[in-house]
Formats: sequence, C-alpha cells, structure tokens
Amino acid sequence: MNEKELYAWCCLQALLNKAGYLSEERKEKLRELSEGKDFFEYYEGEIQKNYDSFRLVVEEEGETA
Repeated sequence: MNEKELYAWCCLQALLNKAGYLSEERKEKLRELSEGKDFFEYYEGEIQKNYDSFRLVVEEEGETA
C-alpha cells in the first residue's frame, strides 16, 4: 500500500466510524496506531479540509463506476 492509498484508507476508517460501523476493538487499534494524536479527529479534519478533492470509486465485480 502506498502513501496515497494509506491516506485514503485512513479517511475511509474515519467515515466508517462516523457512520457507526466500526467495532470498539477496531477503534482501539486505530487509536493505538495514531501515536498520540486523535486518529478520528485528525482524519475527519482532513476530510473536511480536502472535501472537494475526494472522489468516490465503487467497484463491483471487476467494474469501476
């Protein structure tokens, strides 16, 4: 996974958390990885700051929409 993909994955985790789809175990693991900063607060801020540059890609059975 390159840096851009990792960034997108982290933003996705923040969105999933906001929607209530992450387990407490997953949330704790992400907090541990964030090395002192609030993982969810940081990436929610990144989403708000860069909202216009995000693009949603949905892949289904080998096709990209």
